[in-house]
Amino acid sequence: APSGNPNLVDLLTFVPRPFPSRPQATTDDLKAAFHKIKRKYYPTRQRFTLQVPPGAPPKTRGTPLTAGKSLSKDYGLADGSTVVFKDLGPQ
Repeated sequence: APSGNPNLVDLLTFVPRPFPSRPQATTDDLKAAFHKIKRKYYPTRQRFTLQVPPGAPPKTRGTPLTAGKSLSKDYGLADGSTVVFKDLGPQ
C-alpha cells in the first residue's frame, strides 16, 4: 500500500490494465475486483473514498465513491491514483 498505510489502495492493483482504455470502469467494478483479491471484503462491506488533499483542515473527510459512478469521468481517477478503503464490517 502506498505510504505504508494499509487502507490506501493503488487502483492499478484492482482495475484491469490498462486503466485509460477502461474509461467505463465504475466504483462497482473496483469493488468487484477488490473482492476477487480480498475475498473477506465482499462489495457491501467496502467503502472507498478519495484521499484527503494535503494541507486540508483537520477532520476533513475524503469524498466517498458512489456506486455506479465512473472512476475516471466522475472522480478524475487514472493510473497511479490512490483511494482509501474502509471495511464497513458485516452487512
